[in-house]
Amino acid sequence: MKDANRFTTKDLHLSAFLVVSFLKVIEIVPDNLSGESWFIFEDCDKCNALEKNYWSQIAQVEPIAYINAIKTLKQRILRYNASPSIRGGLRKRTTTGQRRSKLGINL
Repeated sequence: MKDANRFTTKDLHLSAFLVVSFLKVIEIVPDNLSGESWFIFEDCDKCNALEKNYWSQIAQVEPIAYINAIKTLKQRILRYNASPSIRGGLRKRTTTGQRRSKLGINL
């Protein structure tokens, strides 16, 4: 998903870093083929500069804010997946009894 004015990534942790760096997620778009989601941001130039800092491990953010941003983005993805009316699509969902965590706990 490329757009000249927008920055897109499937990386949840990079997206959380960008959110904590005061950039706004415009949209989260599911990729039904991979089961992942695209995070779309404006201000492509600023995102590219921050991404470079992120991957070179020189970026610094407040740890609690970063963790909260990860949780918030995950909640937005789950909310999207739970709502069949959003954007006219519905991703395949399983019943609660069919989904299990790595520890064998029902989700």
